[in-house]
Amino acid sequence: FTSGSNEIAPCADHVCRPAWRIHLVRGCPHKCFYCGLCGPPMTLMMNVEEYIGKLAELAAKNPWQKTWLYEDDSEALAQEPEFGGLPAIMEWCAQSDDNYVIVHTKSANVDWLRDFPHQGRTILVWSLTAETQSTLMEPGSATTRERIEAAAKCHAWGYQTRFKFKPIVPVVNWREELGEMIRLVGQTTHPDVISLFTLAWMDYAELVRLADTSLIDPRFLAGAAAAAEELGNIKVRPFPHDLRREIYEYCIDEVRRYLPKVPISICTESLTMWQELGPKLDLTPGTYPCGCGPQATPGLAKLPVNPWKVARPVAVEGDPQPIGG
Repeated sequence: FTSGSNEIAPCADHVCRPAWRIHLVRGCPHKCFYCGLCGPPMTLMMNVEEYIGKLAELAAKNPWQKTWLYEDDSEALAQEPEFGGLPAIMEWCAQSDDNYVIVHTKSANVDWLRDFPHQGRTILVWSLTAETQSTLMEPGSATTRERIEAAAKCHAWGYQTRFKFKPIVPVVNWREELGEMIRLVGQTTHPDVISLFTLAWMDYAELVRLADTSLIDPRFLAGAAAAAEELGNIKVRPFPHDLRREIYEYCIDEVRRYLPKVPISICTESLTMWQELGPKLDLTPGTYPCGCGPQATPGLAKLPVNPWKVARPVAVEGDPQPIGG
């Protein structure tokens, strides 16, 4: 079970919904500089039929959860359809009355999805990054254009599609690159929600150790260095609040140029950022539709329920899930 610090209130330093997430793979073929999951090795769980039975039991015990995020421990599409794990989950959701699978991906391996009988119960959300980042900082992943083209294909095949601009690394010329990415999204795709998230979960020392810092905007790099002590171990580090907000405000304004009615949310951000940007988004931590939250069914402008008030996690063994995560 994943949550902030508990399932009854959002965390102050990273607002994220309480939810069960589902996994069949560990390790990722991509080599994104910021991720600790890039492989090899990769571990695939082969007891898929047994897993689907447990998933059905879990869903029955947790009727408050409607959408199930598949595989944020790997690249969900890389080993499909040969592996068969995702098709099995998609088939289970297609036969369900009120469950959806959310597939989180940076891949363009979607042609096998074309004729799959998904019954509208599969949602695909692309982690989308601009050109320099997708090609030089995320080796092995699909490029910006390839991800956008894959989303356009899936929408044409009847799938609900979404984007997380995640994680946004402020490269040199980040405004121009993000602007072009957003133009392509707005002119060629039909997302029902867009989420924004800047690079996080690492301190300044780790950033300069892992990244090619020549690719990063010097002003943001200097800002991260200056704020390192103040930010400490806060989840949204390494970039300080004002610089993250600058990125978000630019992206919001650009998305609004092309997709004025699509809900925009900030992902895994601080309550302080929500207090400042919530009015601009016309959303709150309790109402925003996100790319992968447990009540993030298709087409929502706002959540119909407060996710922290309805979450009552129960494990498949029947015992309440301990608070934490």
